[in-house]
Amino acid sequence: MKIYLICAVVFLAPAVFGSFAASIDDDFHAYEADCGAKSGVSNESIEAARQARQLPQSPQMNAFAMCMLGKYNVMAVDGSINPNVQSYGIITDVPNNTWRVSERCRTLSGNDVGETARMIMNCYLDSNQMVMALTPRVSY
Repeated sequence: MKIYLICAVVFLAPAVFGSFAASIDDDFHAYEADCGAKSGVSNESIEAARQARQLPQSPQMNAFAMCMLGKYNVMAVDGSINPNVQSYGIITDVPNNTWRVSERCRTLSGNDVGETARMIMNCYLDSNQMVMALTPRVSY
């Protein structure tokens, strides 16, 4: 009986978890679209940042990063950093690693809150954390 349970888990778990991947990317795309509209960043700039896994320095990208970090509860609207890394909404399959990365990234500081936000986003991207969708946005 145990072998049937193990086989069921081995064969069905990937199918179940794989069905959530599209909805997670949809959530990321919704965040990106909202923050892009609020910051004035074009879809092309977001796609270029996704491909490069790096947000380039610009006032619009700084505002985009602030908005995205707000979505993850990392940064407040006033630019203050949330010290409770365990409350961050960053999607992960290895929470302890994400918390360690968050502890390192949240200490970065730029010349202003926008630059700080961009530096923190780039730190997450450099550390292979999911703070942007993995696939390009498809328009319908």
